[in-house]
Amino acid sequence: MRRLIIILILTILASSSYSQNLSGYGEIFKRRTVTKRKPVPYQSVREADVIWAKLLWREVNLREKINLPLYFPEKPMDGRCSLIDLLLKGIKEETIVAFDTDDDEFRVPITLDAIRKRLGAGVDSVDIDQEDGSIKRVANISEVKSFEVKRIIIKELWYFDKQSSTMQVRIIGLCPVREYYKKNDPELKQMKVFWVNYDECRDLLVSNDVFNNRNDALRFSYDDLFIKRRFNSIIKKESNVYNNRPISSYADGLDAMIESDRIKNEMFNWEQDLWQY
Repeated sequence: MRRLIIILILTILASSSYSQNLSGYGEIFKRRTVTKRKPVPYQSVREADVIWAKLLWREVNLREKINLPLYFPEKPMDGRCSLIDLLLKGIKEETIVAFDTDDDEFRVPITLDAIRKRLGAGVDSVDIDQEDGSIKRVANISEVKSFEVKRIIIKELWYFDKQSSTMQVRIIGLCPVREYYKKNDPELKQMKVFWVNYDECRDLLVSNDVFNNRNDALRFSYDDLFIKRRFNSIIKKESNVYNNRPISSYADGLDAMIESDRIKNEMFNWEQDLWQY
């Protein structure tokens, strides 16, 4: 009788454990590959080996299909989160520092409360019609609207390394851009939220994976996405004598697109002209 009870208890525990392991995706095995990864150190570059360099500012539209892994999921799920939620997590945990939107050289830090306000969080008043015809004003607490971040600005340095005879690129900083509408205003607004130093973010980015639509078992990290250039972008500004003015200050529409392509082709042709075929 005692043996029968022991066997029954073991059977129940085993079935319970089996059902828990199959209760949801990811419970069959634990993901350790990405969480334990460390960023691959950059190759050391001597100043004497850099014979050409140019600063660029790119804009990544998160609505484009190739850039969707940077935007989704809108809420953390399946061990993943969007880029903006990941950066906010790092700022909240003080593993990275956020800087003011006009400071892409990372000199003026800003607080998490200031960032939350720029993302629509705070207390607002709302008028509600009552049954007796009167109007009651109540407080409305707004949460952070991270889903309104639809663009990312990337500051990067392109340079030619004569030691390896290759054109290289290093990402310097990231800046999320919020798109939103104000009350009673049909015009779409854009607001830069903050700047972060990419080198400070690498430990955070490399330990969080990105959705891979070809294989759920083989995902890559945010650091892989940026280093391997798995995104599409448009050049919005290059270093210039006019206080680094953006393209939008002297061209718009189709002319701005042509100017962006001109800068890209100029860099490509500069590298190709070094070689003799």
